[in-house]
Amino acid sequence: MRALSAGKQGFSTLELVIALALLSLVMGGVILASWSSSYWAVASETSNEALYKAKTTLEDMRASAKENFFAVSSAAAVKDSDPSCADGGLCYYLQSAVLDLSSCAKYAEAIVSWQVVGYPTTTTSLFTNLTNPSEVLAQGSDCLLAQPKGQWNGLTTSASYTLAGTPRDIDVLSGTSYIAIGQSPYLSIAKGSGIVALTNGFALEDPANAIDVARNAGSGRTYAYLAVASTSNQFQVIDVTEPATPFLVASVPLSVDPHGSYPQGWRVAYYAGRVYVATRETTGPELHIFDVSLPENPLYLGSKELNTSAYGLIVRQEGSGSGAHTLAYLATTRGKELMVLDASDPAAVSELPGAASDLPGDADGRSIALSGNGIYIGRASNSGNDLYVLDASDIFSATAGLSTAMPAIDIGSDVTSLRVSGQFLFVGSSKSGKQLQLFSKDGSALSPRSSISVPGLGSASFDVEGDSIYALSSGSPQLRIFESN
Repeated sequence: MRALSAGKQGFSTLELVIALALLSLVMGGVILASWSSSYWAVASETSNEALYKAKTTLEDMRASAKENFFAVSSAAAVKDSDPSCADGGLCYYLQSAVLDLSSCAKYAEAIVSWQVVGYPTTTTSLFTNLTNPSEVLAQGSDCLLAQPKGQWNGLTTSASYTLAGTPRDIDVLSGTSYIAIGQSPYLSIAKGSGIVALTNGFALEDPANAIDVARNAGSGRTYAYLAVASTSNQFQVIDVTEPATPFLVASVPLSVDPHGSYPQGWRVAYYAGRVYVATRETTGPELHIFDVSLPENPLYLGSKELNTSAYGLIVRQEGSGSGAHTLAYLATTRGKELMVLDASDPAAVSELPGAASDLPGDADGRSIALSGNGIYIGRASNSGNDLYVLDASDIFSATAGLSTAMPAIDIGSDVTSLRVSGQFLFVGSSKSGKQLQLFSKDGSALSPRSSISVPGLGSASFDVEGDSIYALSSGSPQLRIFESN
């Protein structure tokens, strides 16, 4: 028998190695395909149960929201109490994630995870928006109901308008801007097509320092409530249902000394059929409460002497049922940047002294915003931080001020206006070149998102509705509308 040459023997060995490698790949592919097929079969079988559990979790969250909307919050993953799990079977872990969009809406997600022995962890989820209809009505329909689409990594101007006077304050409702201006007619209204011409010759006698617009649930009409810069008739009500033909329906004086230091109307807030009007520190009470169930006939309900000036004013309900309280949150001066009042009984308004918060340094409060259990306070510029987030989750039990919920931020200027929309915080200030700044709420901290120059914003205001920012400027144009790019 003739022996094979060394060269041919090496070639045969190489062929054998290649054949074994190919066989290994084929067998590996067969095994992987078999494992993958088994995995998806198991995942399909178990995911139906997981989706049912996610659906049940969302239904439980919805039921809880009806009982106490403000108490619905995120919950860490816990093992399901399914009997089969206790008996050594498959265990599911349930988790809920809740994002406060506004005081009227929450984004809620139910997350279910499970692991079959020999397979990786599988996760599925369902989500929905939870709404608080009573709060929508209480805020006169001026409330965010859905998660904004924009991510606000940058800003682009979508529209701009020139006003008839220097802007002072703005409130936006259903895409219409209602603006208090410093020159006659002292009110300007803007819609998508531009500034609305007031065809009935409407004009106020004095300018307003603040404006809050709300829709009356009973009549369906829309009213603008004004804190007027006058020593008399500081509270005025305008029917703005037809933007081209607004008309004054009520003009009411505040119970203050007209010859005192600052008797003019200064801040105003509508909530649940009542209007809260504040002056700066003056002779007599600084906070006045009216029933506006009939806007053309405001009824005086009570007042409260603050011995300070309120630069920011927001009213909300805390709790539900018999445990509900109407609280007024004020950004104030005099070593108490946050003051909280229980205004459930307008004739006997009382302070929650344990919630009063004196922040580091001696700068005064200048602005305030609420979102979930977070109270956002903007301050006058000082050598330290200008923006604080306080934890109001246990406001009635506080004894020495509220603790911080997130690290404070040094904006470097007066923080004069704040808005919260979904996971984003909008900050208006006097900082040159960055009068409007945006932050995202990332876990337990605020992260810078974007900024833009709006000259004069620090002495005026802005509002946010949906995916648009309506900002007032001392330059031209005076109203600028920004969107996320």
